[in-house]
Amino acid sequence: MTKLVFASMLAAVCLPRAALAQSATLFGSQVTVTVELGGNPTSYPNTQTVGPGIEFLSGSLLGCCGYGNPLGVNIDVGMASIDFNYTAGTTVGVAGFDGYVFNFSASGPAITGVSLDPLSTFNSSQVGLGFGPHEVTVNVEGLSITPSSRITVDLNLAAQPLNNIAVANFSFEVLPPGGLTISCVGGGTGCAYSRSAIPGWTNSGMSGQFQQGSNTIYFNYIPDGITIAYSNDVGGTITQTVGTVVEANTTYTLQVDLGLRKDGEDSLGTVELLVGSTPVYAGGVAPTLGNWSTFTATYTSQAADIGKPLTIQLTATGEQSDFDNVRLISSSSPFPTPNIGAVANAASSQGGPVSPGEIISIFGSNIGPATPVSLQLDQSGKVATTLGGVEVLMNGVACPLTYVSAGQINAVVPFEITGVANLTLLATFSGKASSYVSLTTAASAPALFTDSSGTGQGAILNQDFTPNGPTNPAARGSVIAIYATGGGQTIPNGVDGMLATGPSQLTLPVVVGIDNAGVQVLYAGNAPGLVEGVIQIDALIPDDAPIGPAVPISIKIGDSYSQANVTVAIR
Repeated sequence: MTKLVFASMLAAVCLPRAALAQSATLFGSQVTVTVELGGNPTSYPNTQTVGPGIEFLSGSLLGCCGYGNPLGVNIDVGMASIDFNYTAGTTVGVAGFDGYVFNFSASGPAITGVSLDPLSTFNSSQVGLGFGPHEVTVNVEGLSITPSSRITVDLNLAAQPLNNIAVANFSFEVLPPGGLTISCVGGGTGCAYSRSAIPGWTNSGMSGQFQQGSNTIYFNYIPDGITIAYSNDVGGTITQTVGTVVEANTTYTLQVDLGLRKDGEDSLGTVELLVGSTPVYAGGVAPTLGNWSTFTATYTSQAADIGKPLTIQLTATGEQSDFDNVRLISSSSPFPTPNIGAVANAASSQGGPVSPGEIISIFGSNIGPATPVSLQLDQSGKVATTLGGVEVLMNGVACPLTYVSAGQINAVVPFEITGVANLTLLATFSGKASSYVSLTTAASAPALFTDSSGTGQGAILNQDFTPNGPTNPAARGSVIAIYATGGGQTIPNGVDGMLATGPSQLTLPVVVGIDNAGVQVLYAGNAPGLVEGVIQIDALIPDDAPIGPAVPISIKIGDSYSQANVTVAIR
């Protein structure tokens, strides 16, 4: 059978999805990098916007004085780090400062310190680091660079100052057309109110604005200015959707002053902060008669809420509720450390030893970007080992990545682990590293891809290259292509991240069972067009095979078996 796979199968076999599970500090800032040789700056600085992925690819930077890029290097600026991954070898020998100057936009957080991350190939005595409020310098003079060299610079960033989010008519001093036209009964000179729309707000029921004038018949003072908002109806609301949407890694603090009239006829109002149409915080506070107290609500953004509008809602709970001085403040939240919870075979979702080339799923929290990023190719045409600011290392070797999100990473186990008994796995997201996870290895760890979470209909093509399934069963006597992972090393040897362009052969023997009976295997090796590590097995369905929409199918590679409860449809 010709080994051919249509493009959509790539998603089916390489990118099983978890439920979508945030950008931080430097993300969104402009950064200009200047290459210097012997202290002479280039006249061709490169400016990019910091975000998930590599900002400066090898060859995109020009050196001075007739030189090209002095070092072949991909540079990725993360949330609080700068990562150099070298693609060429050289010795940096020009006298004076030889390296890079990073200038960040002044609107971003101030830089308060820099340090060399332990992940770096070199130590702090070999790499010269400097910084200013919005500048970082990295001096690599005298270093002997190889294609596997790496430098990671961690940045300490000052806490972002509080930013007042604009709330229209926040203290209700802007009056409706014509002003406050209703005089208070017995309220004295200057006491008046409206029962109409509040400028900048949407209000319902018997609500409006109020001034008590120069006397203090109702309140001992007014928190801000001379005007407040009120609502006389139970359930009457005063709302405003502000011009800011929810951003990642941000804490929002809503503060509203609530008053209680001296005559005790007020009831305390309720303050709500809504994300979209959902209240995320609601409550009130009880001042003494004639006074005001500040109610504070705090909400930290969640991945599912990013981009949704923020709405302030003030609600009456009784005869009258009074409000003033509405403030909404945002501040950046520290980005949490990535945490790995489990490692499993991406096809079966089961844990266990890992094998060379196996597609694995890493589950956890804060291990990747809030918006998932799927497979990308690097400049050499291989599956990239840095994706969405994420990198996974096994015994220090970078793994090709096919999918990253806040809660799940899909990675390819490097073929270099062949013969290694024990592994340590480390995941980094924008320069922040998880704890090490210990794994054991096996020559093979086979598992069949399915159209669900490791069980049910297998990822199988019929002889006419259409997906096998209950409504499209394979005929007896036909050939099917079965997609799996965890087959181990191949002949020729597997290449990390390479998209398979031709056939290969698994080094270990392969057995296919249909309803527990062995069948003829015609091919077992790489799946052309897919990343090496995804395997394709072509098998002949016997003329006497059982028929049905869900006939059990399994594989054995070497001494290891695939998961149970995977099926193929046969007619």
